[in-house]
Amino acid sequence: MNKSLTAADLAELERMLAESGAGGADAIELARTTCHGLGLFVRSLVGMDREAAKEAFTGFLAGKTLNRIQG
Repeated sequence: MNKSLTAADLAELERMLAESGAGGADAIELARTTCHGLGLFVRSLVGMDREAAKEAFTGFLAGKTLNRIQG
């Protein structure tokens, strides 16, 4: 709908990512800093189905070393 994500939207997204096991807080922070904001990271995923989004996030994390708390 081309509407900006609110701070509450982004906080909920972070919670959902962490709960789903897609990435821990450090992985989410890495996405945020690398893409100049979590909103821009999300924008890069818009239009993808769940599996494609999971693959994109996995690809983003590929080659990065995460400890047991981060992953």
